[in-house]
Amino acid sequence: MFTIYGMAPTPQGWVNYQDWRVRVLPEDFAEQEEQLLRTMATCSHSQRGFRIVRASDHAVRFIQAAEIALAGADGKAVRVVGINVDITERKRYETEREKLIGELQKALAEVRTLSGMIPICAWCKNLRNDEGYWSTVEQYVGTHTSATLTHGMCPDCTAKFLAETDPAPILSQRAVL
Repeated sequence: MFTIYGMAPTPQGWVNYQDWRVRVLPEDFAEQEEQLLRTMATCSHSQRGFRIVRASDHAVRFIQAAEIALAGADGKAVRVVGINVDITERKRYETEREKLIGELQKALAEVRTLSGMIPICAWCKNLRNDEGYWSTVEQYVGTHTSATLTHGMCPDCTAKFLAETDPAPILSQRAVL
């Protein structure tokens, strides 16, 4: 704890209540003291987290504490012993993770997708965009999705195309198809 709290070791070899109290951030202290008093009153154990200001460099550190109250012959608490673990790095990683999750959720919300009704011309098959202008299917899909269209010809259109052309090339093209 001396290292975590940035303190020189004391002659008794432990961090006493007063040394601990001045290191805990003021906004965390009331809740921590309440928990400590509850642990002592019930001669039980507890776990909690709080922040401290380290004595050596005044850095704020996140602490995870576990403690147990030791009872005397009369059943009342005479001492509290425990451990403190510096979890500052874990907190930093958790904060970074939450930030990344938020960015990912924002990105997913912004992913463009096609949904609802899309106005399409029954004759030329152009689509009306969000501003009311008509554009090709390729243009519309390109601006509203991350998809890229490729072109081909379905079997029905191929048959219609071939039927509308000169019969001589049709015979040679059909052989290729």
